[in-house]
Amino acid sequence: MKLYNSIFYSILLIISIVFILHYREFYKVNNTYEILNINNKLTNYNKYIREKLPIIFTKNIDIDDIISPITIKKYTIKNLDYNNYLCHTNDLLFIVVNDAIIINISTPIESSKFKQVSSKGTEKGKEGAITSLKNINNTYDYKYIQLKLNKNNILSIPRYWVFKILTLNPNIDIYSYDTLFTRIFNLV
Repeated sequence: MKLYNSIFYSILLIISIVFILHYREFYKVNNTYEILNINNKLTNYNKYIREKLPIIFTKNIDIDDIISPITIKKYTIKNLDYNNYLCHTNDLLFIVVNDAIIINISTPIESSKFKQVSSKGTEKGKEGAITSLKNINNTYDYKYIQLKLNKNNILSIPRYWVFKILTLNPNIDIYSYDTLFTRIFNLV
């Protein structure tokens, strides 16, 4: 009986450590106004993804090479209100550009200048956790970087960053990915 108890507590300890490490990583943000630009195929993108900065991939890459091995769900996001600002809490979010677009992007620290549009503005379930936001003062009194993306560019936006697609009727594909941990932490 003592052996079973020690095995049980050892497994519980290991699970707790893994959970805590992922919890810290989930809530880690980077408020630096910096954009990473990757223009060649790499074998390991994790180093760049962990920096929690937006990344522009300029060469054709396969998004499936970037996602985490513990990814459990891929969402194709449609029907977003591009008149609003957007924010997500998924593990990864990619915008695949089919025609040139312009996007304003702000760090998580600027999110205090925005409010959620309504509970209907949060697209969860089949579309991932994408929240529609409005600027509190309806002005551009927040800091942002304006990105001009060309056809075949892929933009990775870290969780909690606020962004707005300025191009009318953008020709883009948006994908988000969840891991078991993002699912759990989004419930908390």
